[in-house]
Amino acid sequence: MTAEQFEQSVRERFQAAGLLSSFDADRSQVLEFPDGLFVEIVVRDGTRLQEFQKVVNELSSQAHEKVDAIVRAEWKLSRVGDPQPAYSMQTGGPRAAELYPADLESGAAHQQVWVEVTLLAKLFFRDHGIDGDEIKTVVGEFVNEQLRKGGASYWDPVRSPNLEINGDTARQIVSRSLLSKRPAV
Repeated sequence: MTAEQFEQSVRERFQAAGLLSSFDADRSQVLEFPDGLFVEIVVRDGTRLQEFQKVVNELSSQAHEKVDAIVRAEWKLSRVGDPQPAYSMQTGGPRAAELYPADLESGAAHQQVWVEVTLLAKLFFRDHGIDGDEIKTVVGEFVNEQLRKGGASYWDPVRSPNLEINGDTARQIVSRSLLSKRPAV
C-alpha cells in the first residue's frame, strides 16, 4: 500500500466512523519509506483519540508493509497561571525553582501541565530584563513551541505533563529573542 492509498483509506474510514470533523488533515501526514509507512494523525479533539487509534490500528493491520503510526491530539494553550513554589518529589523540601501551571485544551479535552523555571533560568532572565509577567509570557511561548513539534518528536502533555526551563534553555530563549530583534544587515 502506498502512502497515498493509506491516506485515502484512512480518510474514508474516518468519514464512515463520523470522525472527519475532528481530523486535522493539514497537520497529519503519511510518509513512505523503504521499510514501510510513517503515519501521523493529528486530532482536534483529545477526547476522540481512542476512536482514531482504533481506525488506524485496523488499517495498519491490513497493510502489507510495516506501519509506524502516531495518533496525537492538537492541544492549544488557554492560560498560564501564576508561579508557585516547587518542592522535591523525594524529600518534600523546597527546590530552587518555581512552577507555572498551564492549561491546555483539545476540543472537549482539558489538561493541566506544569512548567518548572529553575533559579538559574530566572536569574538569566532577570539579567536580560525579563521578570514578573514577562516570564509568564516566556512560559506560554515555550509551551506553544513544544506543542508545535510534530512527528516522532512530538510532546504528549497527557503522558508527560511536566516541562522545564533551566539555565541552558533560558539562554537559548534569550538568544533567539535577541536575534529576532536584530536589524537585517
